[in-house]
This record gives sequence, C-alpha cells and structure tokens, in this order.
Amino acid sequence: MWKNIDISSKEIITKYTKGLFEICDYNFVNLLTWSEGDNIQYKIENNILYMKGNYLGESSYFFPISLNSCEEDINIAIEEILEEGYNIELIPEEWKDKLEDKYYFEEQRPTFDYIYLMEEIAFLKGRKYIK
Repeated sequence: MWKNIDISSKEIITKYTKGLFEICDYNFVNLLTWSEGDNIQYKIENNILYMKGNYLGESSYFFPISLNSCEEDINIAIEEILEEGYNIELIPEEWKDKLEDKYYFEEQRPTFDYIYLMEEIAFLKGRKYIK
C-alpha cells in the first residue's frame, strides 16, 4: 500500500537510503520537501523501497532500493515497474554502470545535480549570483 512521505517516514526511508548514493534526490529532507508538490509516495515490498512521484505532469518511479543491494532483487523490481508502463528516474551512477547492458538509459540534463564553491555561495560576491 502506497504511503505519502511525511516526517514520520524518516526512519524507514533513511534505513534504505542513508549514505547509499551520491545524488541529492534520495536525501530524506529533499524527498520530504518535494513530496507535496510532486506527490511522492513510497511502499516497502520484499525488502525493497519503491518510490514514485509526478514531475511536470508525468508519473515515474525512483530507482528501487534493496536493503542488501542485491542486483537480482533490483532487476526483478525494475522489470515490475517497466511492465506497469512507467519510467524509472534518478538512477544512481553505480547502478547505471551495472545495468546498462540490459536497459536503455537517457540522460535528463535539466535534473542534474550542481555544485557550488562554498566560499562563492556563502558571500555571493559579484554579479554571477545576482539572479
């Protein structure tokens, strides 16, 4: 059964995601922040965390996360999602490398993470950050 992400979801979601990936989309605070606007929901089935949402009018799944990072379990989850006709978004690079022989991947440049130098963003000097 699908559940909405709220503050009470932190423990269970963090159990699956904390320290696992280097992309910000799986950070609980980000999930919670975006959950209302993007209608992000989650469920746990067979020790796999499934999350789905609606971004810019299109429903899609996040990459499924297994507690033990078992590639076979992940492949089964991926197949189930694809059979339902959904895309899977926000795929961690290490999993893309493992799965690219079996699946087609398309980069979505507008959703890439970005990095700022701490000193630049802390002081916002100059016209570079005027917007």
